[in-house]
Amino acid sequence: MAKDSPSRLARALFILLGLLLLGAAWVWPQLPQRDGARIEAGPALVGVLTAGYSYAWVLRTPHGAALVDAGADPEGRELLAELAKQGVKPEQVHTILLTHAHVDHWAAAHLFPNARVVLEPAEISLLRGEYPQKSLVGRLTRSMARPPLPAKLEGAEDGKELDVDGEKVHVIHVPGHTPGSLVYLRTGTPGSRWTPGSSSRSC
Repeated sequence: MAKDSPSRLARALFILLGLLLLGAAWVWPQLPQRDGARIEAGPALVGVLTAGYSYAWVLRTPHGAALVDAGADPEGRELLAELAKQGVKPEQVHTILLTHAHVDHWAAAHLFPNARVVLEPAEISLLRGEYPQKSLVGRLTRSMARPPLPAKLEGAEDGKELDVDGEKVHVIHVPGHTPGSLVYLRTGTPGSRWTPGSSSRSC
């Protein structure tokens, strides 16, 4: 009887694993699928998949472009290609709005020498690698090679109104993923200079 227990347990685990695999095979097609490496969200707003897993957003402005996050690729291949496609040179990127300071959201920021990099003040120590990491994922990320730090860091707290090339952008604090996570709300009016004929847009 005692000899049968391990084999019964192994069979039960094998059946359970098979059921889990069947369930995953059924659920996977039901999930929303990624739209692709490039998402046109509007005439002046394009999302670009960087390094295969993290999006950066290009917002065309009258005098160049702003970015929401700068992607996971320190060489910025996909992001630079999209900017070139839009006729924007790296030195014409004037603003980078970071949602939070995990490296997969700012790795290419150093490629834009004239850009101010906006983030929640508490996130600056995380970006610089000074924040004590408690999670295993955080410690593993910290141990990886880090890209050069962006030069012009600017703290923006909840409720601040930013001027981004003549447009008003409101900073909204949404802690959770990191303590200082932010979203940005553009509050232009229809016919604004960023997207003619568009209504307000959040990113």
